[in-house]
Amino acid sequence: MEGRGGKKKGGRYAGAVRAAHGLPFTRAGARDARRPTPCVHFLGGDFNASGPALGALGVARHGWDVLLPRDAPTSKAGHAYDNWLASADAVRGGLRATARVVPRDAAPFFDASDHLPVELELVCAQRADVRED
Repeated sequence: MEGRGGKKKGGRYAGAVRAAHGLPFTRAGARDARRPTPCVHFLGGDFNASGPALGALGVARHGWDVLLPRDAPTSKAGHAYDNWLASADAVRGGLRATARVVPRDAAPFFDASDHLPVELELVCAQRADVRED
């Protein structure tokens, strides 16, 4: 699937994960592969760029949503370099993904690293055609 500017959705990541694991990056790719359910992707880590900087780098153009979009300090030095990215289809498909920085006082292992953990909460929207008994 082509994105704006002729760039493939997911960029090099999409090609690598498709080659290594046979997983599509987009809903259209899942339909083409005849997968019963779409595949969603999350990347987390120290990107050495804040949420706004990741946005300026064009991650959305490649099919990613930044989950900590503001400058949320994630290191002892106050830098906002740690983040989660979600494939845009994950968020648009009814999956609510929320990222938050774990406060320093709630992370007793903080001294093990100069970065705070960034928690990712995933909540699936319940489909109307599925009943809980």
